[in-house]
Amino acid sequence: MTRIIALLAIFLSTAVLQAGNAAIEVEISAEDIPRFWAAYDRAKNASDRAAVFQTLFIDKVDARVRQFIRPSSVYASMTLHYPRFWESIRRNTERIAEKKEEMQRSFQRFAEIYPAFHPPKLHFSISACQTGGTVKDGIIFFGTEILTADATTDKEEFRKFPFYQVLGSTGGDVTVLVTHELVHSQQPLGDNARGTTLLEQTVTEGAAEFVTILLTGKITFRSAWEYGYANERRLLEEFRLQMEGKEYSNWLYNMAHTPRGRPADLGYFLGFRICQAYYRRQADKKKALAEIIECRDFHALLERSGYGGEGFAFGKE
Repeated sequence: MTRIIALLAIFLSTAVLQAGNAAIEVEISAEDIPRFWAAYDRAKNASDRAAVFQTLFIDKVDARVRQFIRPSSVYASMTLHYPRFWESIRRNTERIAEKKEEMQRSFQRFAEIYPAFHPPKLHFSISACQTGGTVKDGIIFFGTEILTADATTDKEEFRKFPFYQVLGSTGGDVTVLVTHELVHSQQPLGDNARGTTLLEQTVTEGAAEFVTILLTGKITFRSAWEYGYANERRLLEEFRLQMEGKEYSNWLYNMAHTPRGRPADLGYFLGFRICQAYYRRQADKKKALAEIIECRDFHALLERSGYGGEGFAFGKE
């Protein structure tokens, strides 16, 4: 544990990136992780598990990110009822420091292709299985137990829950997921705006996927891409009938109630294709990228993308 704490202390640092002649600092924090595991170990034999998590973990969390932390009773319950999962994910969360250089390279590339990049604070913590990543108030909060889940993670205790399907579905590729959330931190409304239409939210998520793929060459939700390409024309026709509404359940964040025979989160795929089509049509790629990230007129971006229009080539290239 001493060595792990030392590694995470090194990880708690400021990544200095160079964008042109300007230095950009990205604050990266992971000090919550050893605190959580210290509480986890102590709680095993405690009569009041919640009190242990409150004292050793929650009370020590940076005040700026405490808004993302669940009540101590949730941590006490989750660790009690799903012990196989927690034992299996521990090593992955403790190795998050090993991903620092890879993440920094992605951040550096982002700053190079998007000069308006403004650095957020990255906070790696434990979310009690509530989120893999979320953005608010210039902070990207990562639930590292979800973020790092991979083929080695024991998820059998969750088999009867929809969470079983999503856990580990990205193979624990930390840099891809971190980059996706990093894009959201640059968008005017992020990905948590209230009252957005299906079109607006789809393009918002699609923009994050587009930039992530541009920077890393990797897809976050592979199953959505495979199905999407195979059924693209039909999906777009269906999407257009619903895109002005505010019901996302057929397209986004629908792992718990995916329509029969379809993978979850197909909106990510369609949003990506809209942004990709727009980007390809523009001569000035740097300007086009900025317009995608900073988009506020989603109808105009869709129309100018030519996506699904005359001569558009549906399906995988």
